[in-house]
Amino acid sequence: MDAFRREVVICKDVLQGLEKIGLSKINAFVLLGVNIDVENVFKTYIISFVDSSFSVDDNCPYNLNTCGLAGNADLIENVQEYLNNDQFNENYSLYLNIVGSKINLWDLKKIDDAIQSEKLEFQVQTKEELSNNLLYFRTCMKLELDRKINDCDPLNTASLLEKKIGLKPLFYIKENKQYFGKLEENKTIDGIKAKTKKLDYEVLNISVYQNLSNAPTENTDTSDFPIIHQTNEPFDEELVCCQLDTLCVVPKKATYTQAYNLVYGSIIKNVQSIQSFLASNPKDLPAVHHFLPDTLCHFLTIVCSHNQIDSYSNLRKKLHNAFHLSMDRPLFRISNAYQFDAKPSLDDDGLLTNVHEGLSPSGSSNISLNLGREEELQELLRRMDNILLRGCDMNMNRNK
Repeated sequence: MDAFRREVVICKDVLQGLEKIGLSKINAFVLLGVNIDVENVFKTYIISFVDSSFSVDDNCPYNLNTCGLAGNADLIENVQEYLNNDQFNENYSLYLNIVGSKINLWDLKKIDDAIQSEKLEFQVQTKEELSNNLLYFRTCMKLELDRKINDCDPLNTASLLEKKIGLKPLFYIKENKQYFGKLEENKTIDGIKAKTKKLDYEVLNISVYQNLSNAPTENTDTSDFPIIHQTNEPFDEELVCCQLDTLCVVPKKATYTQAYNLVYGSIIKNVQSIQSFLASNPKDLPAVHHFLPDTLCHFLTIVCSHNQIDSYSNLRKKLHNAFHLSMDRPLFRISNAYQFDAKPSLDDDGLLTNVHEGLSPSGSSNISLNLGREEELQELLRRMDNILLRGCDMNMNRNK
């Protein structure tokens, strides 16, 4: 990393959140960000922070990693002394401090057993501005896993995926109807445009195809087109068919090769999370849920028993505390899960549409089922109002 120039972009909401909560100790919060190497520039987008006493790696997108600390150290020398106690690693290469209205950011490096610091300039961007630089890849696929799995080692998971989807699977972007492989090192993904209606963040959906055309040939030809392959295998009652659903956030300046590696890594992480769940709950069926609280700049993911997330109160409370989310109402229930395929609530003519979609019943004993779009009901009521108004006008004219 020494050969690279360092650039940092910080989400405005992160700074406002840290100022509001306050920094009570030298390592109060861990900064979470996304890194990318672009033309000899090592760029970091800091889009979140989490209380340093919690570990939430399993609940964040694959490549949203620890990139530094935020605390109340008046002098950077105090941070250097603190990290010299075998605390330093590359994940803590940034240190952020807020004193009054002044924000300081340092780049930390360990050279010859000594930590050196360099003050950094940084950019501040809003959520909207960050959405112009970052996008999400969402990968969904079915995968058979052993209920009695005990070893969740990454190497074993990678070996399992190699058997299931091949050594170099192909990824297909549904919105753009195009494949991308591992060898496109010079082409960046900023040319990809989502054709769906814009949601909170630009999310591209990925399908996975097993590339069986990579077998060595006389010319060692590698094709970028998948070959559909089907085998008839005996049913194994110890196997469970799981629905993988994984996210990774990718800077738009990333190459197709970098994006490919991030998508593949996110699949491995999702499989490990599901394997870990099965190791503890071999009789349950795992389910993956994604959430996007208003105050966060990224998704959070929970793997839990199918349709039983509401009973995971300890985990949900942990996420509230770790990200300092309001405890006024629960944010991690099934009804709050993010609806990727949902249509915008505002229709083309400005009418609210299906505003109650995804909400659980209120508990009333009298329940009526109305089919169709809620916009149609609004239109009916509007026409009734017009009829009543015309009737009032006619009665007024008669009385004159």
